[in-house]
Amino acid sequence: MGTKIVLQACVEQSVECLVYTSTMDVANTLAGSIVNGTEESVTVPSTQHFFPVYSTTKYEAEKMVLDANETELENGKKLTTCALRPCGIYGEGDRLLGESLAVFVNAGIGFLIGEPTGKSQYAYAGNIALAHVLAAKTLLWPSVNDPICGRAFFLGDHTPRESIGKIMEPFATELSVKMATIIPPYWLMYTIGLLLTAFCWIVSFFKYVDIPFHAVVVRYLYAEYTYSWEAAKRALDYEPKYTYEDGFARSMVFYKHLLGIDQKTEENKKKK
Repeated sequence: MGTKIVLQACVEQSVECLVYTSTMDVANTLAGSIVNGTEESVTVPSTQHFFPVYSTTKYEAEKMVLDANETELENGKKLTTCALRPCGIYGEGDRLLGESLAVFVNAGIGFLIGEPTGKSQYAYAGNIALAHVLAAKTLLWPSVNDPICGRAFFLGDHTPRESIGKIMEPFATELSVKMATIIPPYWLMYTIGLLLTAFCWIVSFFKYVDIPFHAVVVRYLYAEYTYSWEAAKRALDYEPKYTYEDGFARSMVFYKHLLGIDQKTEENKKKK
């Protein structure tokens, strides 16, 4: 409904372009890994979404926005639209990775999950934001050779594609968290995930319980889901502004503030 209201507002207020933030999860499937997928090589929507509610509603909204391309506006002009499908995002404003880092900090140890078969794709928030700006500009001043109206694009940057544990390792190390040397095997994590899933299902008859770690998540973490952003590079002239090193440094400022570590450090200095 929120997307529908936004589209109605665009028509009534004669807004000429709309960029929708979708997700790579519209293509991720339980059927198996996707390696360097493209807009042409993958099926969207996936027939077996990993995260049905999130992925399905994201796709429905994405389709709604793309179908609205060339809708006539109140001023007689037409609305142009496109959708961007970013991978996982870290950096300023992120809470998901921050929450995991908080668990590591409180436990005093980090865990390498997904090794050796898993590969996840993440990108720095500043680069994803840049792609949105470029998409809006391209909608307003379209390219004759490669128009983007009514199209969807996968997004990423040069962040290394590793298991989620390896991706988090440098962030955890910067927060003085020691990473565990023992890497849990898939069968063990999947068994734990199944037991937790079964527990939630039983308890759900009496009370709603939600946990971030269940069997489907384990399958996701130990598989590879990566996508190419070459189409965005061609059509949007998208090239990441921030290197991985720059994005990492800027992100650490945010995560330290989010976890209150910068404040604690200053307090300790004053005490000394």
